[in-house]
Amino acid sequence: MGRAADRTARRKAEAIEWRKQFDQRKESLKNQGYEVYLSSKAHGEEGWSYRKDGKLIEGLAWESENGAVSYLEEKLKISNQ
Repeated sequence: MGRAADRTARRKAEAIEWRKQFDQRKESLKNQGYEVYLSSKAHGEEGWSYRKDGKLIEGLAWESENGAVSYLEEKLKISNQ
């Protein structure tokens, strides 16, 4: 493969690995009773929120699912390494 193809393959593998780790992070939160969910979508923008045991904890919203998960991990002092 050429360098461009190698770079593309490497980025794809990195994206797959990142998603796998992200899904594990979400599952860890879910096991603690938290759920990150899409709370609003309008004009091409998304708002993500979280709840615990089905109840809204905070009325905050993030522009990405990753932002909501990262905030919740930070708030709960969970290391995502």
